[in-house]
Amino acid sequence: MLELIRDVLNALFNDILAPIIGIFIQWQVNFLMYLLRTVFQELLVRAMVMLCRIVFLAEQMFKVFSGLALVTAKEYNGAALVKTTRMRLLDYFFQLNGISTVLMAVTLVSVILTFLFAAFETAKSINDVTLGEQNAKPVSVVLKNALKSMLGFGLIPVLCVALLQFSAAILQAVIGIFASPEVSVLGGESTDISTVIFYMAVQDAADADVLEKYRSGLRWQNADLVVSEFDLSKVNSALGILAAGLIFILLAGACLSCIKRIFDLLLLYVVSPYFAATISLDGGGKFKGWRELFIAKFFACFGNIFAMELFLILAPVVSSSKVVTFFPDTTADNIARLFFIFGAAYAIFKGNILFMSILNEQEAQFEANQRIIAMLTGGAGLMMSRFGHSFGGGGNQAAEKSAGQKGGEGGENGGR
Repeated sequence: MLELIRDVLNALFNDILAPIIGIFIQWQVNFLMYLLRTVFQELLVRAMVMLCRIVFLAEQMFKVFSGLALVTAKEYNGAALVKTTRMRLLDYFFQLNGISTVLMAVTLVSVILTFLFAAFETAKSINDVTLGEQNAKPVSVVLKNALKSMLGFGLIPVLCVALLQFSAAILQAVIGIFASPEVSVLGGESTDISTVIFYMAVQDAADADVLEKYRSGLRWQNADLVVSEFDLSKVNSALGILAAGLIFILLAGACLSCIKRIFDLLLLYVVSPYFAATISLDGGGKFKGWRELFIAKFFACFGNIFAMELFLILAPVVSSSKVVTFFPDTTADNIARLFFIFGAAYAIFKGNILFMSILNEQEAQFEANQRIIAMLTGGAGLMMSRFGHSFGGGGNQAAEKSAGQKGGEGGENGGR
């Protein structure tokens, strides 16, 4: 009897209950893994959307600091708002009363220095003529250089205003050209870097109708909407997160570069009378260095701007596998797209160096060597070292050349 009961129970558990329990446990494990995978995929998608939003913010900051976008300047009379004006950030800084006051104070000091330098050079010229120096500078040349210094004080503000207006006109033309339908047709719809990154990651996770809603605009910034409309298992979140992180670093560096350009221009503008005053001493060598560097700094940021606009033309085409396919393998194709996006962002980051190398090669080489430090610190010490390199280095070379010429003349006189 006991053996019969044991056989029945064994058959019940082994043949009937065990498979049922195994199936139930396997179903629970599969369901748990599905939940974990779904939650993990949703977290990755939300993290990608967050990083894309950070990239979007960095891109908007770049447009503001480079002059592509306008800022709102408010003028108050006490506590009452008098006027609101839309202008570029650099234009607003150059119009500040504080900057004008500092420039006026520096100009007054520079006028005094001009008279002192002119008196010193005049006395030196008279002394050289009296001693019979062959290369003595005539007094008329000294006075002419002093007059150039005085004219420089008045021409510098005119030059700055002219450059501001000229650069604003160029930027307006650039915005109009790249926003025209003829240009946008070449690269698809008008978009931004963050949208391109997002679209590249989700292009295989939904049908054409859903994707069309996300080709442009900011619909992707709603993470809940993204989670509900896309198949999360097909979203390439890793590609989107990596691309967004790398591009954010490069855009942040480009923003720092544009901010440093603003401070460089303001500093050059404020100290410009000092360099005009040195015309009485060297005939305009230092002032020429200031003028070339000032003009180069003004237009260097145009390299970043043109690179950004070209990227927005090409990126919508490159980011879509339905338009351009680099490789048959999906992984290799996505990696190629990632490299293109990264390289384009790096071109935006280095765009000002390209233009600077044309306008002022020495400064471009120095800035290229110091770019990593500038991106990490943005420190004032680097900015001052750049000015020291630009002006002090040129002054040392001129001094060495002058000393060499005098040494050679002394040797010739001694031989006679």
